[in-house]
Amino acid sequence: LIRSPLTSVYAECDATPANLAGYQADMIMRSRQAAGMYGCSFRVELLEVTAGDPLTWWGSRSTSAKDIRVGFRVSNTIVSGEHMGTTMDVQFIPGVLWDQFLVLSLYDEKNDRVAGSLPLQEHPMIEQPTMFHHCLQLSPELRVRWTLPPDGLSVEFGLETSISSTYTMNFGPASPNASNRLMGGADAAVVGHSPSTNEPFALDYYMSSYIECYPSQASQHPGAVEGVCEDAVYADAAQASNVELLYAHQLEGVSLIRFRRPLVSPDLVYDHPITPEEAQNYIWAVSPYLMDESKDYKFPLRVGPAILYHGPRTGEVFDLVLTNTTSNCAHFQGLITAAEDPSSDQSAYATSVELYGGTVTVSWRVVGAQIAFQVKSNRPCRWLSMAIGTQMNNGHAYVAWADQDSNLKLQSYSMTGQAPSDVKLINSEAMSEVGVELGSDGRMSFSFTRQLDGSCVEAGASCSVPSIDTGRMVPFIWAIGDSWRDGPLQVSDTHSDRSALAVYINLANGRSSTAAVDRRLVSHGWLMYLAWGAMIPFSIMAARFLKHYPNTLWLKVHQGMACAALVTMCIGLAVAIAEEWKDERHLRSTHSKMGVATLVLAAVNPINAYFRPPKKDDDDSTLPRVSKLELLLRNVRRLWRERRLQWEIGHRVVAIVGMILAIITLFSGLDSLERHGLRSKQEYEVALGVWFAGLMCVIVVLEQHQRYQIKRLQPLEELPIMTASEAARSSNGNVAKRG
Repeated sequence: LIRSPLTSVYAECDATPANLAGYQADMIMRSRQAAGMYGCSFRVELLEVTAGDPLTWWGSRSTSAKDIRVGFRVSNTIVSGEHMGTTMDVQFIPGVLWDQFLVLSLYDEKNDRVAGSLPLQEHPMIEQPTMFHHCLQLSPELRVRWTLPPDGLSVEFGLETSISSTYTMNFGPASPNASNRLMGGADAAVVGHSPSTNEPFALDYYMSSYIECYPSQASQHPGAVEGVCEDAVYADAAQASNVELLYAHQLEGVSLIRFRRPLVSPDLVYDHPITPEEAQNYIWAVSPYLMDESKDYKFPLRVGPAILYHGPRTGEVFDLVLTNTTSNCAHFQGLITAAEDPSSDQSAYATSVELYGGTVTVSWRVVGAQIAFQVKSNRPCRWLSMAIGTQMNNGHAYVAWADQDSNLKLQSYSMTGQAPSDVKLINSEAMSEVGVELGSDGRMSFSFTRQLDGSCVEAGASCSVPSIDTGRMVPFIWAIGDSWRDGPLQVSDTHSDRSALAVYINLANGRSSTAAVDRRLVSHGWLMYLAWGAMIPFSIMAARFLKHYPNTLWLKVHQGMACAALVTMCIGLAVAIAEEWKDERHLRSTHSKMGVATLVLAAVNPINAYFRPPKKDDDDSTLPRVSKLELLLRNVRRLWRERRLQWEIGHRVVAIVGMILAIITLFSGLDSLERHGLRSKQEYEVALGVWFAGLMCVIVVLEQHQRYQIKRLQPLEELPIMTASEAARSSNGNVAKRG
């Protein structure tokens, strides 16, 4: 809270403009979990900020990045280190007056980043949903904040956690009659973000017993339930829910849910009264979600998201008095903060997300009916695009580019297809505060503000601009390239790189998720693994180790497996082409080129096997007369007779080179799949490595066994064959010697 003026402290406050006399407002959180209550010189109360580089009090004309950078210090007071609930009196630098700036900020000059800001308004109080008067640390990862509104009828709680957003936060009063095991009979609010839709929620729960919510076995009333149940499930509940969601966000690794509940609820059975002036007991817990709600787990009765047993993350608070001044909290450790990049414009934006692939970062802030975006490329380019949509088709793109004269421009486009002619310029979209920058390192960024409802410059005009619902997941993609133009686009204007997958972002709370990897690419990977990881190795092993079986079994298995592998590769290639060609990438990647090379090698051996030279003792002169074509082919084979050894060496070399190249290609394919959304690449790499290592072990064992068999049979083959007379003479000689 910042209050203005403090005439009893500083005499120069007499110069405060009339509209700021007695002004009081809450700081808007921008980064580093900064919060406080602001008022010529001014006092800051309940100041909170995480540790980091020093912050200065800064004045500017607006919150835009450009105005922030040309702003100025208003005080020599430095905010350094970590603060939690601090009160600070700040004195202006001589000559600085309130009417010289419109926004007061806590500014990190070193990293060009705003931690918190306060637009100065002609309003006695601006309340921010991130501001509370009291705080209590429940665990290292969970804290509860609260504020008692002036109406005296309700209390507003805020639950904050640094644990993964796949957990709910639970807090509420215990039963007035309970002195131990407070969970039983407790009245708790369960809050979080839905794992399926990312929507924030706040639910009213009553815990009649220590079991999950099931139909009651003891009650004869229809619809009766027992256990940890939502109030909405109880058939006799006077009111479905007495918990009202007020605000939710996720910022720098911290989730905040703010909700309101009445001090005295009309539901006297499943809600407990809260008396702020009296000591009461409370319970808390952190519970995981049932992540896949689409499956039938026969889960107990519920209305909201499915929530599992909390496990050890639970606790009790005894004798808490809500009216007592409480600020017993510490900052969470290991928070994820915005990148400290001196060239970053994120100081003017509340939240940022790195789009898939890490090349482009999108930052934004929502202001009333408008949303301001800032898009930055982390690689050099001549044009940069961010689009709303899952792919180019039916996407809405914003493209910034530098023309041949290095003039920087920004336009919006609708995309109806893949061809350059399908990218249509939109001239009527209402955009303001447009800015484009091209750094000395070639990296480009742009910013603009647009209407959430997709309004056009002219009221009633049709400009095909999609509206943005900040409460729902919005898909974003990106692209960069080397050339763009004002007129009709050409093929040369095609992107040099783009996002393989869309990132879905909830613009209200910053939650983001990546679209699943394309099933066609997954199918391509499995088909190629089946061909090169199983069929081809088994084909090679058959030719090496099955020759002692009758009826040329080895040849049948060898040829059958090789042909089946070739068919499987062709199917896998067709699947990959269907994915590559949809965006006109046309086998540009190294993996694609290596894959084509392995396929060529796989096709060479079956073709050259048909022309295999016969062994020297083969003779087809006694064969019946055949057609001229067959005779021609037979003559070709005769020419190869003396080259059988060379053919065998070449056949094996092609197979070995193809196998080695295929293994490399399979591993590079995992890299490609990772860029397209594969989340467990290392596990697949280990599995693939173990598989091929296992095959090598099997081959070594079979090779040693075969050599052993050859050595064992070799002495029998070398024994001389004796005639009957020689055998008789040998036998008589032995008899004579014995006599």
